[in-house]
Amino acid sequence: MENEYIQTAAVSSDGASDDNIIIVGKISKNKHSLIEGIVALNIYDKMEETLRFNDIIMCGQQLIEFADAARLATNRRTIIKHFGERLRQTATTNYVFSRLDNNTRYYICEKSEAIGMYILFAIGAVHTPVKTLANIKQTANHILANYMEPVGEIISMTTVSEIMECLDSKYSFSEKVFNHDNIIFAIIPYSHREFNSECMIADTNVPVVCLYHMNERGVEQGATPIAVFFHELGHVLHIRCFGSPFRVPNDLVDFLSDLCFPTIKDITESEQNEIFADVLSIGLMQGTKYGEYDLFKEIHSDDKRAFKAIVEKLLKKIESD
Repeated sequence: MENEYIQTAAVSSDGASDDNIIIVGKISKNKHSLIEGIVALNIYDKMEETLRFNDIIMCGQQLIEFADAARLATNRRTIIKHFGERLRQTATTNYVFSRLDNNTRYYICEKSEAIGMYILFAIGAVHTPVKTLANIKQTANHILANYMEPVGEIISMTTVSEIMECLDSKYSFSEKVFNHDNIIFAIIPYSHREFNSECMIADTNVPVVCLYHMNERGVEQGATPIAVFFHELGHVLHIRCFGSPFRVPNDLVDFLSDLCFPTIKDITESEQNEIFADVLSIGLMQGTKYGEYDLFKEIHSDDKRAFKAIVEKLLKKIESD
């Protein structure tokens, strides 16, 4: 893949192939500088193509090509630094200005802007060239392995906004849960092979909730975009209360075991986290017009009222902390 990219990306001024880049010791200094300049120009062109974020799958391919080319460049530290600056600038311009223009504690984006947000936070902070290039390729390979054309439905920006307005009116949810950081809801117009949504925690501790088209399993199980969104809000509430999404406190595990999940102590912590997010999502839906989107019809209404009580106690805990 690397050789194929170099042959197409770097050409000499007379249109010949860039085989000379391999035997640099045999060509003149001026020609060497010319070739290096052309290679650098093409790397920056590839960078800008990637940062348009028109198609996440194409972005994955372009990120690999960019990383392979940058790895071979003599000025790769400068290239990587510029890449990080341009990535952050391109992906977050609207987000930054939205924080100046209004007092909401969340930001909703879709399409190319959402793709840019995902790539920015998936790659993470720019470190050494070696580490950053490894992160770029890891993100690109994940994109190519997991993202696919849409299968089922996806939530809209309007619906996300309406749900947040409902929860803010009922609980002042945004003010309590999102604290001083503006959470990002990124509606990405693709399906993911494994997830219908996911919650990422960036280096800046700003949660990024990625919302996808329902995948095949989600469609088969009857999952809806609204139910999936509430599930992610459950994860965010979990993180806000306990500082981590990776463990449910023992007293809550004991309570749920006695209430209606007798086998919850026998499953992994990761599975407990997902059940807890479902519990909180059901609790948040109770007493709102979104209760009809509750997928867990088999759970008794008394238990669901207990889930609502858990939500209310956690929100009070946030107030008192």
